[in-house]
Amino acid sequence: MQITKKITVEATPEQVVAALLSNELAAKRMAMLGVTDYTHTVTGNVATTTVAVPAQKLPSQARTFVKNDVKAVITGTASGNVVAYNVDVKGVPVKIAMTATADAAGAATSLLVDADVAVKIPFVGAKVEKMAARKVDGLLAKDAALVTETIKEMN
Repeated sequence: MQITKKITVEATPEQVVAALLSNELAAKRMAMLGVTDYTHTVTGNVATTTVAVPAQKLPSQARTFVKNDVKAVITGTASGNVVAYNVDVKGVPVKIAMTATADAAGAATSLLVDADVAVKIPFVGAKVEKMAARKVDGLLAKDAALVTETIKEMN
């Protein structure tokens, strides 16, 4: 399922890209999601977050299909004003790829987020994708606030 959303951040595109890769934003995102078992490293223009989520912390719909803890590796690679993300979820038939493109919009930055979410579970994969898509607006609004907060702290 293709998901596209545009948000506005009060900062320059360079500041937004730096924040998207930062340790500070990773920590804020994990706290927002209630995840305590993670690592985040930044090497040049590549940020890697490794996450472990106990099965009991997953939404009830997900626990129907996932009985064990979920481990994921999220890799974000910046190239100019674009951050391309790959999410590798271990042991779960989900594929997530995303790009965040930061373009100047006056004194702010327009951040265009394009995501492709594919759930390969017979008969219910499309339903799970639609459930995920419904949560994107709320998550992106919260994430935009975290990005803005991170930029203020970094500058």
